[in-house]
Amino acid sequence: MPRKDNLTAQVSVLLNETERKILSQQSFDENRSISQIARLAIQKHLDGHEHLIKPGINGSIEEIFTTLGRQLSKSMDILGNLRLMLFESTIKGGHYLGSYVSDNAIEITGYNKEDLLDSDFFKSRIHPQDRKRFITESKLGIQRGTCEVNFRFKMQNGTHEMTRIYFSLKDGNHIFGTWQIISELISPE
Repeated sequence: MPRKDNLTAQVSVLLNETERKILSQQSFDENRSISQIARLAIQKHLDGHEHLIKPGINGSIEEIFTTLGRQLSKSMDILGNLRLMLFESTIKGGHYLGSYVSDNAIEITGYNKEDLLDSDFFKSRIHPQDRKRFITESKLGIQRGTCEVNFRFKMQNGTHEMTRIYFSLKDGNHIFGTWQIISELISPE
């Protein structure tokens, strides 16, 4: 008798050891359950049969760049409204060498990118009462592979804003992270 709801009957499949390892690894990598991975694979297979020719990005080069530009603009609007900056650094000889900070950092902090990428300049703008803790937490974060630390940062206009940095260490010496101004997110005590 057919089921009245959209649920389907359970399906059992016997996998060999290699298939089981691949499926488990894909499940771990994508942070999805094995059943989700299987459903996505089946849906992809069905889509391929329903739409035999799936074009990539449609349109002229101008239309493609316009679409990509809109997506980037929307991302920057979101980052700007959250007062969230992105950054990348490399560790060499125990020192941080800044290699990237998002364009909105200039507008948010008032400093130019070159200054913000200079680790000595950056540390000199951390509130003196927070500087030692920031350095200690950052070094511990390098050992752990991730770090989150709150500290006050002196903006170009002279005010100190409460900020939060979160970063992850990749490949042993590359740091990718976010830096957010959180003053307005913290309720007054």
